[in-house]
Amino acid sequence: MSAPPETAVIPRVLRLIVRNQFQTTPNAFGLWKDYLYRPLQDPDAVIMAEDLYRPGPDTSMDSTIDLGLHEMEVPSPYKNKSIELVIDWQNSGSSAKSNGEINHLVRDVLRHPDFRLEELEHFNAARENCKVDVADLEENPSFLLSFTHTNISINVPSGSKLTTPRSFSIPGLYYRKITSLIQESFQSPIFRHFHLSPFNLYRKHPDGEADEHIYSELYDSDIFYNEHDKVQCAPSDDETCKREKVMAALMFWSDATQLATFGTVKIWPVYMLFGNLSKYSAFQNLSHQPDPRPKTTISFALVML
Repeated sequence: MSAPPETAVIPRVLRLIVRNQFQTTPNAFGLWKDYLYRPLQDPDAVIMAEDLYRPGPDTSMDSTIDLGLHEMEVPSPYKNKSIELVIDWQNSGSSAKSNGEINHLVRDVLRHPDFRLEELEHFNAARENCKVDVADLEENPSFLLSFTHTNISINVPSGSKLTTPRSFSIPGLYYRKITSLIQESFQSPIFRHFHLSPFNLYRKHPDGEADEHIYSELYDSDIFYNEHDKVQCAPSDDETCKREKVMAALMFWSDATQLATFGTVKIWPVYMLFGNLSKYSAFQNLSHQPDPRPKTTISFALVML
């Protein structure tokens, strides 16, 4: 009697995703959060009072300390104070100077005690701005190294169906890869303000009715909430990795920008903003931010397409 055939063993890989749902207690406004996964940190828990408003000038500072600050000499890329005042005026306000801007030029620049008209001999705005750019790059050379330099070609129509478009080479284009922006943002001080664990935001109705679902940011939206759950279940190249799986939420939009004061020529730049960061933090000066550069170059990036 022959032995029975061996039953084939089909290997199975079991993946167990444990959800640790967590809910906060309602705050003074009746708002509470519902997390699908317990967050490792809550950026809203470390918000300081100074982050919620824009403080005015501090008149309570001791006069001796204030005097010491004004006496500190900071190296300037400008040749003299007059050139610095004019360039600062040029780079302030809108491109079309209004009557108020002209009054500002007269009162705060031309009538400034340090303004000397003779110091503006052979003045050139482009040259002086170039000096400032060079000084900024010398102060932070790694910023320029983060850009990639390339040449691009564009096809310009000839205006005739019988003639093929002509290709023109445009040299000297500097751009940054989106992946490098993501990497830099996760390594910058502003990362502590990122919301990596999305949640649903609810409001306890004062009349005891059903809870209201509140939407205010991308990280408390249903799409972020659901996609974050999918990321936790996604297979990994390293099954032994215990690191937290998070999403970098990128938001893009565009708006027409007029190139000149006169005329109708416009471009449509594409802007990118991190959805992990509150819209209030992205556009306000965080009082406890050690370095303002990551906020301006990372959380709010310009992508020219």
